Amino acid sequence: MVRADELFLIDSTFLFKASEAAFLGAPLLVDEEGRDHTRTFGVMRDLLRLRRMLGIRRAIVLVGEESVAATHKDVLDDLISLLRQIGARVLREDSSRVVDVCAQVSCSAQWIVSTNPAMQQLIANGLGVIIPHAGSDVEVVTRGRLERRGCDPCGYPPCLLCLTEKMRR
Repeated sequence: MVRADELFLIDSTFLFKASEAAFLGAPLLVDEEGRDHTRTFGVMRDLLRLRRMLGIRRAIVLVGEESVAATHKDVLDDLISLLRQIGARVLREDSSRVVDVCAQVSCSAQWIVSTNPAMQQLIANGLGVIIPHAGSDVEVVTRGRLERRGCDPCGYPPCLLCLTEKMRR
């Protein structure tokens, strides 16, 4: 499904929400200094599952205001520190919506991984959205699939698709 050089933009919001819901604040992985790393583990586990399932080789983890709101500051800082230690790329804009952050860098990516329906307005030739579902199910949305369904990709307000296409020319 994926070429080795393709870049994925991963919206961290759904990962934080899933981890918060799965562990409900239960301190299962506490270090010797009393810091709880349970939810960080959950997000990292899910990132690694996505990597394996989708064949991701290049990715940027996006953090925006929805991501910050979905978890505790300590969990966010812990995860970003861990990701940077292993050389993963993170783009953090706490005061910007994730879809806006994604729109800023989408011209260099081929895939967006998110459960946020607003990401579909960024779909363009060469840029699709992968929507993860429970388990190992994913829904792949591309411009071609939207057109085959009879949807007008430019029907998403505001029409960032058209703006993105113009900017790529």
